[in-house]
Amino acid sequence: MRIVILSDVHFTAKKWRNDYLKQTNEWFYNDVFRRFFKQDADLYVSLGDLTHYGTINEHRAVRKIIEDNKRKDQRFLPIAGNHDLLCITKRMYQTLTGMPLYWAEDYPDVKLIFLDTPRQLHPGRNSSRVDWDQIQFLKRELHSCGDKLAVVFA
Repeated sequence: MRIVILSDVHFTAKKWRNDYLKQTNEWFYNDVFRRFFKQDADLYVSLGDLTHYGTINEHRAVRKIIEDNKRKDQRFLPIAGNHDLLCITKRMYQTLTGMPLYWAEDYPDVKLIFLDTPRQLHPGRNSSRVDWDQIQFLKRELHSCGDKLAVVFA
């Protein structure tokens, strides 16, 4: 299985002082995602911080750039990062992305486990953690692997 990983993109949709800065920002992020989805892979994963401030506008704008640059047959899995949840709740994030907060996927040779580590609406230090339910989930998933390789994304 081939997985392409991207992390800490920190897309911002702030109001730019001039059109040149706005166009440069749009060009840069389109180029990043064009190159990302140009890679031949089974899965495309973002390990968090797709956005910088985590506003609804940033989430919608970066999702549009992603959709404009990926093919329909390419599977993109975003994991929430602390910046993605600075201005919105986890429930809002799920609504915007259509993704669960944590989950596992079983493949013939590997089990992929995706965790939810950021705290919502919590800027500053110590903005990540794994709660008790996820610890139990992780234990169950790792136990069910047996000798199969497990890869944890957080």
